[in-house]
Amino acid sequence: MNAWIRTLMIGSTMSAVSATVFAGTEQTPTPQRSEDRIWVISTRHLTSKPGAPVDVNDFTYIRVSLDGECDSGDFEQFKADGVGRRTCVFVHGNRVSASYAIKRGRRVYEDVRSVAPDSESLRFVVWSWPSTRIKGLVRDARMKAQKTTAQSFYLGALLSHQPVDESFGGIGFSFGAPIICGAMHLVSGGEICGYSLPMEKKVRLKADVVLMAGAMGARWLAPGGRYDLAFQQMEQLLLLRNSTDSALKRYWVVGGRGVSALGYVGLSPRVARISGMEVRQCDVARAIGREHTASLYLNSRYVSRLMAEGALGVFPENSR
Repeated sequence: MNAWIRTLMIGSTMSAVSATVFAGTEQTPTPQRSEDRIWVISTRHLTSKPGAPVDVNDFTYIRVSLDGECDSGDFEQFKADGVGRRTCVFVHGNRVSASYAIKRGRRVYEDVRSVAPDSESLRFVVWSWPSTRIKGLVRDARMKAQKTTAQSFYLGALLSHQPVDESFGGIGFSFGAPIICGAMHLVSGGEICGYSLPMEKKVRLKADVVLMAGAMGARWLAPGGRYDLAFQQMEQLLLLRNSTDSALKRYWVVGGRGVSALGYVGLSPRVARISGMEVRQCDVARAIGREHTASLYLNSRYVSRLMAEGALGVFPENSR
């Protein structure tokens, strides 16, 4: 069991947020397009209690400049940057420090912008949530799974302000997958733990979503499942699962006995058919191997391109 928990919790030690976090990325960065915007939104300082009042102005907003410097911002500045740009939100997995979240997010941005059409500018968002290490391996994993609930409320509150005429893409790795799906369930009018998300108006994102090695129940998106309304916000869904993932194979340690992970077994054909949208599933076991590690997904040209294209709404036929 401990070996599984150890592979699920990938990250680095906490350090200060600065421009130096971009040094030593896994690939040589390509120049940022002049009209793109990169934001880091952190909720690491907020409570993880479900149902707590949510105010998007309480989030920490960091804008990453063209030369890699990080400057503080606010919600109104972030909101203004969404006009005329496609928003793409990346939610990292467990055991990721504040600084490493930015570094990894920058890497994902490089992958997405490399396939983005020149005619479409991006507002790329790194969602930074409290996933640093907690003492005790099993306790850490279970507590982080619980934290994804509150994070769904926070991200849902942000998504409720998404411009209706602008395109949207979401990428979630490991515990990032339930955060994205939970947020979309909430903005569709759903409840989690008996709580709903107050919204001034209805939201229809028409999102292109990529879930990589999703650490969430395989039936959570099915009718009657925990996040069964999430499909209402999706236009297309790409599931990058790994049938040899040694961590997700034992997801029951967190999800409960008998519960399989979405990132291990995928979505059932029946649920995919009745979802009412385009669903693609790809088993990336041969490219990734047994480890539950985000860097393996990003370092695979094949998998990282699938991820980037999926977030832009491009779904190749061979990803079935």
